[in-house]
Amino acid sequence: LLRRLLAVPDTVARVSDLNAGIYVTLRFLLQSTSLRMISVWNPSFLTILIDRMHDYADRLLDDLEAGTLQSPFPLPDGLQSRLQKQARAQPQRARILRGQLQSEGTLRPKNLWPNLKVISCWTDAAAKMALPAVAEQFPGILLQGKGLLASEGVVSIPLIGSAGAALAITSHFYEFLETENERPKLAQELEEGREYSLILTTGGGLWRYALGDRIRVKGFVEHTP
Repeated sequence: LLRRLLAVPDTVARVSDLNAGIYVTLRFLLQSTSLRMISVWNPSFLTILIDRMHDYADRLLDDLEAGTLQSPFPLPDGLQSRLQKQARAQPQRARILRGQLQSEGTLRPKNLWPNLKVISCWTDAAAKMALPAVAEQFPGILLQGKGLLASEGVVSIPLIGSAGAALAITSHFYEFLETENERPKLAQELEEGREYSLILTTGGGLWRYALGDRIRVKGFVEHTP
């Protein structure tokens, strides 16, 4: 089901060359006329994609018109043919986009993906610095933070209309320390405006693991911080 939903084939993960991976990703994004959501980790990767799209615009439109995949960078043996089978020819779309490229000197995301509603990405810490560039390239599109996701487990998930991300109370067991020498607090004992470090216990057997992240409680969704 996920493969049917993805605009970019998951086999792109097997492309080891970064430049080749970017080109292939752009090739499939250009043929995705119904794209509604973009999910990246660091938003700076999205700005890199858009910048490279301008660099490769003519070649990408040639591929889109002919239904080919002619990456200027080498692809692994066997992968070229697999990806080629999923590349669709869209001559009319290619002609329209080429006209926009000639008249405006660039390909604008709002013209490429008119149905795009949400960009999911990191929005905190160092990643926050890339958000203005993304907002400029994608005006009017919701930039939704991913919440706190660690390799060890899910901590919080974003909710539209809330100040922060809600604690994923059905995922794991959480304890919170305000200072190192106090008794850990549970989710229902947290106070708005205070900061805590997080201790995580998972159903997979990870037991009272100190993540090292500090979180601030911005408010509550019903009784969930």
